[in-house]
This record gives sequence, C-alpha cells and structure tokens, in this order.
Amino acid sequence: MFFRFACGLILVVLVSMLGIALEKQTLEMNRAVSRQYFQIDLLLELHARLRLSIQQKTAPALLADAPLTDQTSTAQRFRRVPSPCRSDRP
Repeated sequence: MFFRFACGLILVVLVSMLGIALEKQTLEMNRAVSRQYFQIDLLLELHARLRLSIQQKTAPALLADAPLTDQTSTAQRFRRVPSPCRSDRP
C-alpha cells in the first residue's frame, strides 16, 4: 500500500516538474522572441534615420552639381506632354 502511494506521489511530482520545465522553456522562448522584435524595431528606426541622413547629405549636392545644360526654362521642362492615346478629333 505504501509502495503504491509513494509511486503515485513520485509520478505526480515528476509530471509537475516536467510541466514547470516546459513552462520555463516557453517563457524563455517568448522572451527571446520579444527581444528580437525589440531589436527589429531599433534596427528599422536606425535604418530610417540613416536613410534620412543620406538623403539630407546628398540632396543639396545633387542640386548644386546639376547645371542647366539647355536654354529651356524650368516651366517648359516640366510642362505636361499630351498623351498620344488621346485624339483631338471629334
């Protein structure tokens, strides 16, 4: 009788210890996943900051280094060209 009780008690303790180990592993994995999401957020923010910095540093140089080679005015260069698909005929 005592042997069955001790075996049952040991079995319950082992099952609960296994459950605790699995829960611990799950929590550790969840922590790792949340840490990775945090790192992704930081890297995306850094990427956006660096892209903005690159755009700020290269845009004035591009505008200053691009001379007007032809004699057309800015308004003429950016005017709309009619689409060849449209017909003006009635």
